[in-house]
Amino acid sequence: MLPAPPANPVLLHAGPLWIRWYGVILALALVASLALTSWLWRRAGRSVDQLFDLAFWVVLAGFVGARLYHVVNEWPTYLAHPAEIVAIWHGGLAIHGGLLFGILALWWFVRRYGLPFAATLDVAAPGVALGQAIGRFGNYVNQELFGRPTQLPWGLPVDAAHRPVGYEVFTAFHPTFLYESLGDVVIAAGLTVWLIRGKPRPGTVVLTYLALSSLVRAATELLRIDRVPVIAGARLPLLVSLALAVGATYWLIILLRRRTPTPL
Repeated sequence: MLPAPPANPVLLHAGPLWIRWYGVILALALVASLALTSWLWRRAGRSVDQLFDLAFWVVLAGFVGARLYHVVNEWPTYLAHPAEIVAIWHGGLAIHGGLLFGILALWWFVRRYGLPFAATLDVAAPGVALGQAIGRFGNYVNQELFGRPTQLPWGLPVDAAHRPVGYEVFTAFHPTFLYESLGDVVIAAGLTVWLIRGKPRPGTVVLTYLALSSLVRAATELLRIDRVPVIAGARLPLLVSLALAVGATYWLIILLRRRTPTPL
C-alpha cells in the first residue's frame, strides 16, 4: 500500500502565513515546467525574457481556466457554498479548462509579438506534461480524485472523512493521480527527446501531447468515482478527453501527410 497522505494539509503555519502541501506541490510543478521549457526555449534560439513574459500570462490564464472549469463541473456544490469558489487551496483544478485558457493566452501573446504559434506550442508541450505529472500529487495530499476501491499492493489509503458516500467501508483506492502522473512523465520525456533529436513538423509535438495525455486521462476517468456531470451515461471529463484525443490525432495525421510543413 502507498504511504498515507499527510494528516495535516498545512505544511507550515506562522502567524498570518499558511503554507499548504497543495500550494508547495503546485509551485514545484510550475518551477519544473518553466525549467524544462526554458531549456528547450534556449535551444530554439529564443529570448528567455520573452519566455517569462509569456509564462506569466499563460500560467495566470491556465489557473483561472482550470478553476472555472472545475467550479462549473461541480456547480451545485459551489452554489451551496459560494465561499469555496475561491478556496483553491482545498483543491479543484481541471486540466481541460487550464489547457483551453492557457492556449488562448498563448495565441494572444504570439500574435502580439509575431512568434510562430505552432512551434511555440511544441516547445511548451513537454514542460506542460511535466508540470501535470508533478501537480497531480496535489490530489494525493488532499486525498481527492482517487479511483474505485482496490486490493492491489499500491492502493491509496484514504481517511474516512474523505471517502465518498457509499464507499465508507473501504480503506484503499486506486491512486489515479499516480497513474496519470507516470503517464505524463513518459510523455514529457518522449516529447523532449523528439524535439532534441528529431525534426518534428510545427504542430506535431503539441498535437501528440494532446492526444496521448488525453488518452491517459480517459483511462483514469474509467476508474474515478468523484462526482462530475454525466452525459448519456458517460462522465463529462471522459467525453472531453476522448474528443481531444480524436481531434488531436485527426489533425496530427493531416500534418504528417502533408509533403511540406504548414503552420498550424
